[in-house]
Amino acid sequence: MEVFITIITGLIVFVLSQLFLRLVLDPITNMQKVIAEIAFALINYNQIIQNEIKYDDEYKLESEELRKLASRLYASWKLVPKYSKFRWIFGLPIQNSILRSCKLLFLLSYNLRMSSSNSDERVNKKETIEKLLNLGYDKNK
Repeated sequence: MEVFITIITGLIVFVLSQLFLRLVLDPITNMQKVIAEIAFALINYNQIIQNEIKYDDEYKLESEELRKLASRLYASWKLVPKYSKFRWIFGLPIQNSILRSCKLLFLLSYNLRMSSSNSDERVNKKETIEKLLNLGYDKNK
């Protein structure tokens, strides 16, 4: 009888750990990857964001990429169950910061397609996104 209880207990522990892995850890890891991709895109497109845009749709591909990243960030955030509780454990940004970052990424994406947009305004949006998502790299080093 002890062998049977040990096997059932082991099976229950395995199933519960797999549920936790698939329902909690995988979505959090995915969200962290999306935040890392946003960091990469903001660094990679920094020159575009800071410079004058000469004509509409000059940076259409870059604009699309930022829009997709904003959508993926929102979707990955929605997949994390009990986000407010798990964010503390994994050091994720607060919910409001995620939503504001998505909005700013959409606006930045739109601004990259408009020749009339102001580069200072775009830089400000970029820096705000970096702060909201705790990207925290020091440009002075």
